[in-house]
Amino acid sequence: MAAILNPQIGRYTPRAQWYSAFQQGRLAAAALTGARIPTTTEAGVLGCFWHATQLGDMGVLAAGAPMLSESDHRDNEVLSRGSARFYRRLVVRDNRLIGYLALGERQPGGLAIKRLIDERINIQEITRLLLTEDFDVRSFFTRRRLHALQTGQADHLVDPTRPSKSRLLQTAIA
Repeated sequence: MAAILNPQIGRYTPRAQWYSAFQQGRLAAAALTGARIPTTTEAGVLGCFWHATQLGDMGVLAAGAPMLSESDHRDNEVLSRGSARFYRRLVVRDNRLIGYLALGERQPGGLAIKRLIDERINIQEITRLLLTEDFDVRSFFTRRRLHALQTGQADHLVDPTRPSKSRLLQTAIA
């Protein structure tokens, strides 16, 4: 296990998880086969910390840096909501999700939450929904994609100044 740069806190931290191991294996394969790997690929492919597990009826999902506080960065905003059945904690900076923690029986799409953080997507329209027990962020991506296709703005789904993960992976593997 190697330490990688954590984009939320700006420090190198270990990431002993299957998803990170899978992505690191893809990068290693690209390197071993002589594929050209862009200098920004390593951080872009791995992205933020992500972990999901189930303990009996209780699910746990953590992504990014969910334990940051306002004292860690002056622009951090910490929002939380919970009951006897669930708990949600968001760390938001400039309408971008920095960290997410979910506990409860129903879990949102974990990799979709990770994608919100990795792609620095503006969450202003769904911030309050992310705090609820039954919001599934995958529906946000579906609505966003459909709107872009209907309006002919599909190119706006990806920030042209930032390479997408799929393009980075294709470049690394090609």
